[in-house]
Amino acid sequence: MHPEKAKVKVEATISGKGNIFRAESVAQDVFDAIDDVAEKLLKQMSKYKKKLIKKNQGKESVRFEMIPEVPEAEEETKIARTKKFTLTPMTAEEAILQMELLQHNFFVFLDAESGNVNVVYKRNDEDYGLLETEH
Repeated sequence: MHPEKAKVKVEATISGKGNIFRAESVAQDVFDAIDDVAEKLLKQMSKYKKKLIKKNQGKESVRFEMIPEVPEAEEETKIARTKKFTLTPMTAEEAILQMELLQHNFFVFLDAESGNVNVVYKRNDEDYGLLETEH
């Protein structure tokens, strides 16, 4: 019996002008993981390109030559449900407790100290993350 080869995790984030593209992959081979991440990023960028083209139809100043087309089934973004709720001032620790009580994987709250709207979330590694907003 051969020892199992360790898996490799590859993560990539591309950001610019307010847009963020992010992908990750886990595979036995680093090159397979890189190929998978590149494919995921290309699909995200292609989808974003299609939305920009639709939004900017007829505007000559917008150019998209550098982003190749990726054939995929046309997905229309659809909001299936809308919820309204009151933001309550609390700490991040209190927000995590509320998130766990509701059995959600994220929770939006009003930070009691800064007054900003923040988000706590459950990470894939079972730790917690905090997204802080700024004005």
